[in-house]
Amino acid sequence: MPDEAEAVSNNHFDQDGLVSIYALVAPNDAVHRRTFLQDVAFAGDFALCRDRDAARVSTVPRSGSAALTPLRPSSRSPHPCSSGSGAHGCRPDTCAALGSSTMAAIEVGLVGAGPWARLVHGPVLAAGPETHLVGVWARRSDAARELASSLGVRPFGRYEDLLDACQAVAFSVPPAVQAALAVAAARGGKALLLEKPIAEDLDGALRLADAVGEAEVVSQVVLSFRYAAAVRAFLEAAARVDVIGGRGEFISGALLGGPFATPWRLERGALLDLGPHVIDLLDAALGQVVAVRAHGASLGWVGLLLEHEDGRVSEASLCATAGIEPQVASVAVYGPTGALSVDCAAAVGPEAFAVMRREFAEAVAGGTGHPLDVQRGLHLQRVIAAAEADLDDAGSRRTLRTLG
Repeated sequence: MPDEAEAVSNNHFDQDGLVSIYALVAPNDAVHRRTFLQDVAFAGDFALCRDRDAARVSTVPRSGSAALTPLRPSSRSPHPCSSGSGAHGCRPDTCAALGSSTMAAIEVGLVGAGPWARLVHGPVLAAGPETHLVGVWARRSDAARELASSLGVRPFGRYEDLLDACQAVAFSVPPAVQAALAVAAARGGKALLLEKPIAEDLDGALRLADAVGEAEVVSQVVLSFRYAAAVRAFLEAAARVDVIGGRGEFISGALLGGPFATPWRLERGALLDLGPHVIDLLDAALGQVVAVRAHGASLGWVGLLLEHEDGRVSEASLCATAGIEPQVASVAVYGPTGALSVDCAAAVGPEAFAVMRREFAEAVAGGTGHPLDVQRGLHLQRVIAAAEADLDDAGSRRTLRTLG
């Protein structure tokens, strides 16, 4: 196609538009540099620009002028030839502009149509290019139809039909529902993109982890802080210094009203909802948590004292009923040479979820594990279960070793 053109133009001249042009005029070199070019493109606005012109590339052939038509609905495609109906007839994962050796898009089905599915899972998975969202299933069929329509995908009337249509399943449902449905998906050989916490309780988490292990399917947990560049840089720096302890906090007003004041959160509070994020980062920065003590109330303020391997300790503060805006989420570690900290709330944006999507697709395509897999989710569930037991027993100490 480049041999037939005298010029290539793009009506979207930012970094992703320039990458599109580069892929057309130098396809062989683009294939060689595709990982770098994808990273550059993700820094652009593919995930935000959803109109027809946002990803269109035009060519001017010697014989006249014509435009490449999109090769699948452009609302779902960041690819330079995005669309389904044109004579070009390719898909982003096989287009000659990027070479046939690029990774095929993973076919993902979405379970759930609540606020997180509408705000994150649906748009992120539909944007691609590493994933292709095949459709949505939810317990409320009207909600599934509404979300599917907004994403330009198919609503499924039965969960089993969604499983038949995809390679992987992304869950955006309450923990108890996720644990049951994900077991069925794992037994059906589907890769799992799981929300945190992975289950309502430790028994459900154990059943899910066992099902994933028996089926030998890929699993990954959406611990959103962990996909942010600033958080990863913080953890890398913490691994290089001598640390003796740390602290973390996640304070919000989510349960005072709004889309995330959902029944399971209102019942279980900040410990089950916000706890996985903070415990995960303190565990990653200071070593595995081996014991926990808790005080407070999960629907008010919860304080955790975490004991880590090698004798390190940390404290976590959790609250989802504080009248503040914006929310506060941060982690810090301390040692003889100073301190390191990261503002987790400020670190997470569209680019973090693009990293999550890419790493999930790569894990599914390669059949490899991911550090944030179901076993990671199970470990966090053990800590939370121990903390909840401590709250119930008004402060008696629980060790993870005896619970696990």
